[in-house]
Amino acid sequence: SCGTLRANRRGFPDALRVPAKKGLRDRGDSKTYQRGNLTVSVWQDNRPVVVIATNSDPTTTETVTRKKRDGTNATYPCPASVALYNRYMGGVDQNDQLRGYYHVRLKCRKYYKYIFWFLFDVAITNSYILCRSYTDLRIDSMKDFRTCLAKQLIGEYSSRKRPGRPPMLPPPRRFCQSHFPMRGAEKAHRCHYCHNYRHERHATVWYCQDCHVFLCHTGRANDCFLEFHTRHGPTDSS
Repeated sequence: SCGTLRANRRGFPDALRVPAKKGLRDRGDSKTYQRGNLTVSVWQDNRPVVVIATNSDPTTTETVTRKKRDGTNATYPCPASVALYNRYMGGVDQNDQLRGYYHVRLKCRKYYKYIFWFLFDVAITNSYILCRSYTDLRIDSMKDFRTCLAKQLIGEYSSRKRPGRPPMLPPPRRFCQSHFPMRGAEKAHRCHYCHNYRHERHATVWYCQDCHVFLCHTGRANDCFLEFHTRHGPTDSS
């Protein structure tokens, strides 16, 4: 077996505590401690890496390729256990590595909130892995994927505005213009105002061309044409 190890674990070699905490001098330097068939190695990469293994020879070394800041590649020596770990490490380690680059940094004392955000980050990381494996989308990094995902989730959403004074709506059309009664078809039609407000049945030939309704027009005080165009309240025609 082979895997990474934390320096604060019980039984960790005292001779490797300082290198594991402060690191070694140059990139590629390493120190190894052995007891029986168990070896613990500290190798200096960007940070000190601690690997414990039972399947590697502590006297042999291999090489790994790393990219420098200027974009060029360089080869560094490393213990055999580190090379084996990088070669055969499983999906859990890769997921933890990707999740550690960008994650939801919310501190909370309640455990269920931590579990929720942990699962949230794991879901995003798994989606990134599936996206790179089974789609043709050109997404080079985890940062680009999270940026694209955030934009798609937000979409056209915007926060609701604060409630303020209701807008001044224009008055209904029947109050704004001058309406003139016109004689419609020769056949009489049901009066709109009598039917909806007086609940009476009257027929008339007078017609309002602007409102497109038939209204009784008698010229008296209870004229339906006048009542309809001066009545304030909901009507079937605006």
